[in-house]
Amino acid sequence: MAEERVIPETMQRLRRWLVWRHEERNGRKTKVPYQATLRGRRPASSTDERTWSSYVHARYVQEKRGFDGVGFVFAPQDDIVGVDLDGVRDPDTGVLEPWAEEIVRLLGSFTEISPSGKGLHIYVRGTIPGPRRRKGKVEVYDQGRFFTVTGWHLPGTPVEVRENPEGLAEVYLRFLHDEKPPEPVRHPPVGPHDLPLSDEEVLERMFRSKNGPRYRALWEGRWQELGYPSQSEADLAFASGLAFFTGGDLAQMDRLFRRSGLMRNKWDRSVGQGETYGQRTLKRALG
Repeated sequence: MAEERVIPETMQRLRRWLVWRHEERNGRKTKVPYQATLRGRRPASSTDERTWSSYVHARYVQEKRGFDGVGFVFAPQDDIVGVDLDGVRDPDTGVLEPWAEEIVRLLGSFTEISPSGKGLHIYVRGTIPGPRRRKGKVEVYDQGRFFTVTGWHLPGTPVEVRENPEGLAEVYLRFLHDEKPPEPVRHPPVGPHDLPLSDEEVLERMFRSKNGPRYRALWEGRWQELGYPSQSEADLAFASGLAFFTGGDLAQMDRLFRRSGLMRNKWDRSVGQGETYGQRTLKRALG
């Protein structure tokens, strides 16, 4: 493991730091937080900012008092989200599990190796788009928790905390979100005599259907009003409607989506395997 630490300046400037040490609690080895002070050993809390200090002071106390490391506390006003991937790295070879590599790629922000050498911590600016905070080996937090910061930078990732709400929403949708987004009511199959329709005829039928108001809101880009945790889920819902009303005409689906208020640069972004985000969304809409 590299000795030189990389700590983003964005994080160093914030008074969000504490120290920690390994202790046995209820028969388990636990990382216990303490205040960065030279006067006694005082417990720290991830919800009480009076127990936090600067990075420089926390590092100084950690070295002087022999603590195992320093920790960074997440506070909602900072818009910094921590993503913890547990047990996804071979500490001997440095090889990551493929799905963990995908998360690192999607977030594209400062990533460090955890104290055990087996996990990763990713720090990214954005908002967690739903209530879930943990599923399997993936955890996400934006307040009330602290991460043990090693500064062991994962090669190939940025050395700063970057803003990436879209990547965060994609990770949440694919790796944390369980519930299905609201979907349009299923209609009987469109008969052959109804196809092909012009783009304007497709939109007219969508807006006159039972779920017309929902389709119109999606068409205008007002997905947040409809209760979708992220735009990615709204994209898929609208694409599913297009799949029905176009009879599965991929070219027409893509053309109409590009005219909608949901259209963004991400639509043409590569997601691997020679496929763009838009192509993958349309493919999912077609089942």
